Amino acid sequence: MDSNESANVNAQQQQRTHKGKEKEKDNASEDEDEGLFDPEMFIDKHYVEKVFTFEKGDVKRKLTVLTLLSSSTDYDLTGQIIWPASAVLCKYIESNPLLFENANTLEVGSGVGICGLLSSTFCNKTTVLSDNVDIVVENLEKNVVLNKDNGCKNVYAEKLDWGNLDHIKNIKDKYGAFDLIIGSDVVFWQSAIRPLLQTVTSLLNETHTSHNTLTPTPNLCTPTFILCYQSRAQITDDYLENCSNEFGLCFEHISLHTFLEPEEIEKYKFVKLMFFKRNISKS
Repeated sequence: MDSNESANVNAQQQQRTHKGKEKEKDNASEDEDEGLFDPEMFIDKHYVEKVFTFEKGDVKRKLTVLTLLSSSTDYDLTGQIIWPASAVLCKYIESNPLLFENANTLEVGSGVGICGLLSSTFCNKTTVLSDNVDIVVENLEKNVVLNKDNGCKNVYAEKLDWGNLDHIKNIKDKYGAFDLIIGSDVVFWQSAIRPLLQTVTSLLNETHTSHNTLTPTPNLCTPTFILCYQSRAQITDDYLENCSNEFGLCFEHISLHTFLEPEEIEKYKFVKLMFFKRNISKS
């Protein structure tokens, strides 16, 4: 090898060494950046205590929940605030307290848990609040503790990701099946409907454990999924009804006029309340 070839080889080796050092420096810089990134910076935990008073006839309840004043930018964290459909479902619950008296009750997609907490004040059995996001479940647990002196008894918070067989089994092993399952604004995403209905049919009791003859709505003597949601697209509404048939559920639309005040009807005109129960003719 002559001197020129030797010089070229040395130059190439030096160039490769320089590039290698630069790559190591870039990787180190990326590692430092990752170390500086904190996912918690996108999570808002600045909750405020909000007091809700429910008064209808002889029904008088007061609940306190930790909630955000505005929604998170993360669609997975929509459970940190209270949505309009939750308000409507609460109005239905306070108008029909006997429905919950002897019913093991599960709330799916609880969010801050206001509906499940209210129903638990009328319930002599177990009420389970559930959500699929850890930070939301953590807040649910705090809200359960906050309301122990407000008549919320035998209330528990659990993680439940719809369609997750391990989560479903865990809840069923702990609490058994449920006479009533409630949910508010849990069909925002069409893609969530099938996992939701799979979960509901897996956890809904085959037969009601109490058959309370005093219930004001006789068709709720059978295990029922009570769903309240804000209608945003007809295609989603149709998909929900079609899927319920596939999962062996029949449904009924409940008029808001039966429990809302006249002045509230316009405010909640896009909210729907539906009952789903097992289609006995298909069983």
